[in-house]
Amino acid sequence: MFRLACLVLGIIVSLLCLELLLRTGLFVPTFDMNGLKIQLSPRCLYKIKPGSREDINRFGFRGKNFDPRRKKPGVMRILFLGDSFVFGTNVAEKDSIPRVLGDMLGSSYEVINMGVIGYGPDQSLVRLMDEGFKWNPDRVILGIYAANDFADIDENQIFEIDKTQELSVRHPNLATAAFPEWKIPYWLRLLQGRFYPGTARGLYDPFDPISSRVLFETFFGDYYDY
Repeated sequence: MFRLACLVLGIIVSLLCLELLLRTGLFVPTFDMNGLKIQLSPRCLYKIKPGSREDINRFGFRGKNFDPRRKKPGVMRILFLGDSFVFGTNVAEKDSIPRVLGDMLGSSYEVINMGVIGYGPDQSLVRLMDEGFKWNPDRVILGIYAANDFADIDENQIFEIDKTQELSVRHPNLATAAFPEWKIPYWLRLLQGRFYPGTARGLYDPFDPISSRVLFETFFGDYYDY
């Protein structure tokens, strides 16, 4: 019984270690978008890979690195959220809206650019809840691009109205449907799909270029996102 218990425990620990390994950044689907490395995220569909470009900081946002736990005395911290207009896709980082605003306001203000290319207000809200509020902002500004931001809310399907008429996070969403949170069953289904075509339908296949393209089109499905 003792040996059997040790065997079962060893198998469980090994599977947990494998699951943790498969959840690391090494196995997260990544694709290019305007020179940026984009990674899937179960909460907000996708994020920019931290440090993947010279102007991308360790949090995956555009701008210099900062210490979220420390604010200089007397300095007001402002978080600026939005899509590619806030991110500043077609301009240098020094010419992005948050950076210019920070330069205009002076040293008494710290303006952090949390804009991400292609984001809708729903994705910005998730990043604010998950990260932004932990940084103790004094003000939060959300940039809205009316041509497609409201359509993004419907297309992304991150939130839904529950039975109590409250806003709740939808699960699964577009990202977790293609790349489920539990990784061992995901890889086993992909392996099964090699022998029994069609059994892994809907899952992202990192070895299939068409699958990567479909995933890309899912998150950047309209002209303005490009």
